[in-house]
Amino acid sequence: PCKRPPRLQYDDWTCPNRRCGNICFARRTKCNLCGTEKPRDWTPAHLQQEEGQLHIGDVEWGRQKRIRVMATKDVYKDLEVPEGHCRVVWLIPTKTLPIVKGRGLHEIKQKSGVHTLLVTREVECDTYFDVEYVQAFCIGSPACTKSAVSMIHNEASGRLSEEGFHELIDAIEEALPRVEDEFNEGFVALSLMELLNQQKIREAWGKTKVLRQGTGL
Repeated sequence: PCKRPPRLQYDDWTCPNRRCGNICFARRTKCNLCGTEKPRDWTPAHLQQEEGQLHIGDVEWGRQKRIRVMATKDVYKDLEVPEGHCRVVWLIPTKTLPIVKGRGLHEIKQKSGVHTLLVTREVECDTYFDVEYVQAFCIGSPACTKSAVSMIHNEASGRLSEEGFHELIDAIEEALPRVEDEFNEGFVALSLMELLNQQKIREAWGKTKVLRQGTGL
């Protein structure tokens, strides 16, 4: 029998032909092994695996081998970033994604010169402040990623992800004095220069130099 993949993505589907059982990428409309059409009503392969529904002939694979489900964003995070390049993650609202999806992303990649431009699937969207977003991963020189995110923003709006800035954000939040009284709750505002006078923040700021150049910050 054919081998099962070590990991699945959320919208991969299983060929309904019981003698095949191939796991197909979401983009496929037919099984690439036996040619069986993708069914109209289908269950994601990872859910079928959990329910013990994957079959090849008389073998029920769901009970014999665990398959790890991988989100595309986790796969993209593992992509190699060449020296001198940076990885910028831009959040695109799902409502405006059709504007840049497909050919639009290809043109942005060509014009900006980024090495990689990949977008997570809508089934994996994240929600921030009641708005659903997919993630666009841009890898390239700082000048190229800056150009790419600028074009994406102009076409589909969105916002910069905190990816790559977590250490800096944590250092700033730790340093900012808190205000908690009956009228206010939050942080005291400090200027950038005041924040950079603190060593921990200054060190974290320095580590984001290439990423800041790549986002235009």
